[in-house]
Amino acid sequence: MDDLYAYLPPLIERWSSQESVREQAVLGGWDRIVGEPVSRHCTPYRIFDRRLIVLTSDRTWKTQMERISGEILRRLNQLMGHGSVTFIEYRVDAARAGVRSPENAPGKNSALPAKTRKALQAASTQIEDADLRERYLRAATKYLARRAYQERTGVISGTGAGEPSG
Repeated sequence: MDDLYAYLPPLIERWSSQESVREQAVLGGWDRIVGEPVSRHCTPYRIFDRRLIVLTSDRTWKTQMERISGEILRRLNQLMGHGSVTFIEYRVDAARAGVRSPENAPGKNSALPAKTRKALQAASTQIEDADLRERYLRAATKYLARRAYQERTGVISGTGAGEPSG
């Protein structure tokens, strides 16, 4: 699994003009960067001008994350390449922070239609490595849930419109 992440910085640098590439790398690597317990309460929302917006489940998590922001930023740039993200902004938004318990594990997001969940599960069976399969399910679920939310609310990524307040 570590070998796979070693390829991220050169790939991101190659497509550095496409913010969506950085955004997807953060979504896919978030649990690895912050750890499972933190990722249950803090979710990367979007990247805009190399600024990562992270949604937290409450003010306590926001405060704690702000205290370790330098370390998170270092880990992000270590994984994705120096300068991929230059600042992290934390906002309290429990509804969209994706707070999940162990019972609400990757690939079991009930916010997605059953047909979509089944399709993700079916696609994931092609991934032999259990850790990679779990990360794929988590990243795909987060991405699809975020896109569905954006479609429902009219938020268009990259415009700054419809961002949560915090």
